[in-house]
Amino acid sequence: MPQPATSSTRMTLRVATWNLNNRGPRQAAELGELLRLRGVDLLLAQELNPKAGETLIRADGLDWIITAFDAGAPAEGLGSGRRRTSAIAGRGHPPVVTGALPGAPPPERVVHARIATDLGMMSFAAY
Repeated sequence: MPQPATSSTRMTLRVATWNLNNRGPRQAAELGELLRLRGVDLLLAQELNPKAGETLIRADGLDWIITAFDAGAPAEGLGSGRRRTSAIAGRGHPPVVTGALPGAPPPERVVHARIATDLGMMSFAAY
């Protein structure tokens, strides 16, 4: 169980949210580099081009990425314009629970996760 932060043990979690506007791998690499320079620990991404996800986390030095498709959002029957998705990416241990919101319009744009951090268990969502 994580201990509460004291003045001598300052714990932080730097979170960023970004709309990638369905950009490709080159722009994802540029964003990943910016996020790495800023010390981002957790990224909540919207409109991620799934082909750019791995490029983004490599450039940022993040350890994992979960898209709404990974978390159970239906992918079949989607046209190219609806292939973009929301995602959560981070450092350290991957989420202990992930999910999509199937009733959300459109379901591939919502992903949520419970993540064990140095600050304790936390819930995050990207939409």
